[in-house]
Amino acid sequence: MNGSLLFPRMSIFLLPVILFFYYFGNFFWFFDDTSLNANIRALVIFLAIVGGVSYSPVFFNGSFFSKIKSNKLFLIVFLFLSYASINSFLILEDMKMARRSLLVFSFVFIIGFSFFEKCTWELFLRALAISSFGFALFSLINMYRIDALPTGYRMGGISVSGVEGVADFGNTIIAAMHYAMGFTAALYLFFTETNKYKLVFWVMTLGTLSLYIILTFSRAGWLACLIPLVIMTLFLYDNKKNVRWFVLFSFLFCVLSFFVTVYLNYEVGQRGLTHRDEIWLTVISRMPGSWLFGHGAGANIEPILVAGTTYVNNSHNVYLEVLYKLGLVGVLFFVGVLIFSIYILYKNREHYKYGSIAVYWLSVLCSSAVVMTVELNELIHTPNMLWHWFWMPVAFAILVDREKYE
Repeated sequence: MNGSLLFPRMSIFLLPVILFFYYFGNFFWFFDDTSLNANIRALVIFLAIVGGVSYSPVFFNGSFFSKIKSNKLFLIVFLFLSYASINSFLILEDMKMARRSLLVFSFVFIIGFSFFEKCTWELFLRALAISSFGFALFSLINMYRIDALPTGYRMGGISVSGVEGVADFGNTIIAAMHYAMGFTAALYLFFTETNKYKLVFWVMTLGTLSLYIILTFSRAGWLACLIPLVIMTLFLYDNKKNVRWFVLFSFLFCVLSFFVTVYLNYEVGQRGLTHRDEIWLTVISRMPGSWLFGHGAGANIEPILVAGTTYVNNSHNVYLEVLYKLGLVGVLFFVGVLIFSIYILYKNREHYKYGSIAVYWLSVLCSSAVVMTVELNELIHTPNMLWHWFWMPVAFAILVDREKYE
């Protein structure tokens, strides 16, 4: 299934623009945020329409069931997002979720049916790692210059650059999760680089991003970096490159040993779940009568009082969020997409064409599967962090799985 030449040619020019807006725009955007999302939405929908027109004659030419066989994950994603749209309309009489589902589906489609080669994906990862490194380095230097860096453990985590509008996240968890995107990209490049001079640069990149992410004091951000490290170690280890592995894990061992000795008791014994267990129990207590289909895909979680002083408006758990909004049916779809995507990426970890890129997205998806138990929200939404941490790996799984039927 190659489609016409229209979609490949358009995607070569527009898809990099979409990814540039999505990833770079989070660090710096000259205009307001609404214009950034509006541009991304417009480009995604336009490219998806072009792709739909290009592929529709090919898809309906021949055996329908053979097309379904070669796109099982794509079909499940379609059914999941269709269910979310119908669910919202029937329960809340709201079409907003239908528009969001269409946007997410379009994004998954243009990535899953793209014509990016492995070298293009690695170029994308280089751009992501280098831009993240640049903003992290600038932020650390500038915050040091104005004497605004944390002065002790959990004494004011970093989340800004010190310049308004530039890498200005305003929240340590959001900052950590964004820089973790660049960290995982740099980690992949560190593991796969063959040029020793470039390898030194990736070491500098990892060191700078690690310092920034550590200073956010975000445990979710730390997890988002640590899990890909474990996954990539398992599947990218090469005996010919054992020196870099020894250096990396010696450094990691020292850092973790220091953390466990000095701060683990405080993190586990005193901070614990930071009242997330209260939030989760409250969300579950609101489920009776709505277990099967939820409260509606577009429903907002009513404010939850935490520790008697603070109100929160999300579940701090994507699985519970899906349960609250879409019920057990939605959870089955969601977990099905997650597990099937992990299976496909794992199965294709030595793919003849993509190979190590599949390992990269496998590490991202496994990381998000864990982080989603304590952070992130709004699974089906306009461009947000879950587009990278969940939908991008799912889309790549669709892409790599289609290859065997091409």
